[in-house]
Amino acid sequence: MMTSLSHDVRTPLTTLLGYLDAVHGGVVTGKSREDYFEIARRKAHDLKDYIDILSDWFKLNSSEFSLSIPIFEEQNLNYNIKLCLCIVKKLQKKLINEWAFSVGVIVYRLITLGSDPKE
Repeated sequence: MMTSLSHDVRTPLTTLLGYLDAVHGGVVTGKSREDYFEIARRKAHDLKDYIDILSDWFKLNSSEFSLSIPIFEEQNLNYNIKLCLCIVKKLQKKLINEWAFSVGVIVYRLITLGSDPKE
């Protein structure tokens, strides 16, 4: 397993170093140099993300990490769900009313566009 992890970290690191060495050694210049820097930056972020995931995985598999799941009272949970649903319904009604009003205004303007303003 450690051989696999070592390979998974070393490969992107080797790629990153290759891009940076090419820039540092003057192998690439001009626009290509900027492109190499951008690729190296992205590779560094990818490597950091991978190491963060590995770190989290090791923590989860160690005795350092304990997971606690809080117990919710069913009545309180039901109240919160109903409250959220009520808020969503009110927002939906508001959005529908605003949309209907906007459509009405657009239709009115379209109808009145062709009419003579003196009438």
